[in-house]
Amino acid sequence: MEVSLSENPWYPEKQVWVFRAGLDDEYVDTFKSNNVIGIYWNIEQDLALVNDWEELAEISRKAMGLTNSQSIGQNAGMVWRFAYGMKIDDLVLTHVRSTRSLMLGKVIGDYTFNHVHDGVLKHTRSIEWYDREILRDNLSDEMKLKVNTRNTLSRMGLDNAPETVLDTYHGTSVSEQSEVVVNQTSSVEGLDAEAYLSDLIAQEISRRFPRYEMERLVEGILQAKGYKTFSPPQGPDGGVDILASKGDLGFDTPRICVQVKSGQTPADRPVLDQLIGTMQNVNADQGLLVSWGGFRSSVIREKSKHFFNVRLWDSQDLINEVFNEYDNLPSDIRQKLPLKRIWALDETSNA
Repeated sequence: MEVSLSENPWYPEKQVWVFRAGLDDEYVDTFKSNNVIGIYWNIEQDLALVNDWEELAEISRKAMGLTNSQSIGQNAGMVWRFAYGMKIDDLVLTHVRSTRSLMLGKVIGDYTFNHVHDGVLKHTRSIEWYDREILRDNLSDEMKLKVNTRNTLSRMGLDNAPETVLDTYHGTSVSEQSEVVVNQTSSVEGLDAEAYLSDLIAQEISRRFPRYEMERLVEGILQAKGYKTFSPPQGPDGGVDILASKGDLGFDTPRICVQVKSGQTPADRPVLDQLIGTMQNVNADQGLLVSWGGFRSSVIREKSKHFFNVRLWDSQDLINEVFNEYDNLPSDIRQKLPLKRIWALDETSNA
């Protein structure tokens, strides 16, 4: 007997779903401003009219150009979860990687076809977003493991997931970190191991390099890149945390003025304006604004305007620079943050 896809009782209990807003979070603002999550994936049909799994798999195969039966099944499964597996009142977590946080929302509408936002999202679910985001540094190790997935849509396989997520949002969860051993990562479907390990390293950087110590970390990175640096004494700095320049004596260009914000709050436009003003005061050619908490949209909108004289580093940029320059970092920093390289197969490669 044929069973309607919408009547399949796979997830009768309330669930938490992790939903990616594009490969580079390009749909975060669209999701938030329109109170939706959505996909396109070249699927032009109304999924509410699909009758069975075979039809859904064929739609996925044609739309995404898939040939491997396993890939067809996995993608059809994600499409089904989006249209039917998600239930009203389920919770949704969406990464905002620029601020190392997660938007939290509640599903408030059934699957809808042909709601086009920015011309790309033809399949949507209505979401009521919570007022603030959850910082990834506040997640337990186990939650970090569960939210770091390469899949566009995945179910958070965590005991009492809705309660745990809401407790974390309200700051009432137990602060102890779970002991997650490396071999557990293989049991997580679609795990983005690189993002998960980056989260663990970010947690240690935040803990070991608070406030002025983070300025020292940024200065060490610049020194590893071959810059001569100067850091004013701790205290009021007039908008200057670090000055850096090239040459044996530091008289060559570029001359860089650096401002470092180590807190969890995203930097807003006045912080950028202050840096630009300080650059003029110290005759700097370029500026570097480092904000561990990321940047407000008011700053992101200014990136193109200041492309030739200002660079922005969020926490992920800073972590990437640590990886790039680690072997050349000053010894005091390497002792404080001991890391080792781990080689792994790139499962995203088609080779």
